[in-house]
Amino acid sequence: MRNLFKSRRSGALVSIGLALGLSALSTAASAISFNFANIADNNLNPNYIGSTELEWRETAFAGGLTIGGLTLIASGSNANGTTADAFFDKGNAGLGVCSTAQTSGGSPNSGCRSGGGTNTSDDNVSGAQGGETLTLAFDKSVKFDDILFRNAGHGLANGTLFINGDLFNIVNGALANLALLTGTNIWNFKYDTNNTGTEFYINLAEVSEAPFDNVPPVPLPAALPLYGTGLAVMGFIGWRRKRKTAA
Repeated sequence: MRNLFKSRRSGALVSIGLALGLSALSTAASAISFNFANIADNNLNPNYIGSTELEWRETAFAGGLTIGGLTLIASGSNANGTTADAFFDKGNAGLGVCSTAQTSGGSPNSGCRSGGGTNTSDDNVSGAQGGETLTLAFDKSVKFDDILFRNAGHGLANGTLFINGDLFNIVNGALANLALLTGTNIWNFKYDTNNTGTEFYINLAEVSEAPFDNVPPVPLPAALPLYGTGLAVMGFIGWRRKRKTAA
């Protein structure tokens, strides 16, 4: 009876170790969603920008949007070096770039917003001012688990763009080689000024933390210490049992 109890206790420890390991594995693999279109359109979203289209610097989270423990700051720029910022466009579009400053009307000062801007078509990442770039700066190194691009008409984008200097193809809103987007915290999405380039918004981005720069994350090691702890406890119990038997 006593040996049966010890056997059950050992089995319980193994189960606990495995459960903790699987829990850690699940946590490591979970993605964090930055749904820019939903932030722009859905008034039930806790980060909703309000009824007016805004540049990033005009939002309540201008200093950083934190979701799931990960903080993001977006910005915009262009080749000519004129004033630009990341821009929230409504209508299931997402995040683009505005390079048009408002010449009148005070704050907010975006010239791209519907109903008050001087150039409402300059709200996606386009060839304006020599070519625009949308930058996503996270506070930690990340990998992209999913990303969706919309075109100028808010449909699924097709064409090319540059990401951190490398040329990528967009097919039906998605990147075929998504696995390459890993290992850094700064991501520059630049309009391709060549003939194959497409104007785009980032509709949503799902990311997870990348534990090492330039190395795709392998979640299993995160679970090994917990599993190892269970094995160590089992070994200790076995050692005590043998010691008592020898005595």
